[in-house]
Amino acid sequence: MNELIELDKLVFQFINSGLSNPITDFLMPYITEFKVWLPLYILGMLYLIFRFRLKGLYILGILLLAVGLCDLINAQILKEYFARVRPCRALEKVNLLIHCGGGLSFPSNHAVNNFAAATVLSSYFMRKRLVLFFLASLVAISRVFVGVHYLGDITAGAIEGILIGSLLVLIFRNFKYDSEVVESIRIN
Repeated sequence: MNELIELDKLVFQFINSGLSNPITDFLMPYITEFKVWLPLYILGMLYLIFRFRLKGLYILGILLLAVGLCDLINAQILKEYFARVRPCRALEKVNLLIHCGGGLSFPSNHAVNNFAAATVLSSYFMRKRLVLFFLASLVAISRVFVGVHYLGDITAGAIEGILIGSLLVLIFRNFKYDSEVVESIRIN
């Protein structure tokens, strides 16, 4: 286990410092910031509601349930259990581009929530799957670039988000209404 932790530190230093350049140092703090994405999230929710009406509300409900459940499990249970200190607090010479934050590091909430959302949305909008997972990956890797998470944190977060998102999709696929939603979205 110690070897994995040391490897995670080396990979963190490679990404955070080794790949640092004026472009990533400028862009990554914006990419990692929730407030930057908030207008897009709101527009996406409004699009679901106005374009698909009741079916859009149904998808939005599953999406919010997935993100809420992920956030709860991750922040209240897993982070407390693993109690991993953020690299910006544990390591020297971190290229810290945002406030370090007082919370714990493993797994990354940004990664968990964004991958859960990508999983749920891509199960209904298959053609958007690559875009959704690209955006989730971009937000996740930004956490390493800005100095607040290790690669292991975002990898575990991605896996957790995909698993919880997939589980909820599977549960809701057993409802008759879900198959109607999937079919009507395919037609549109």
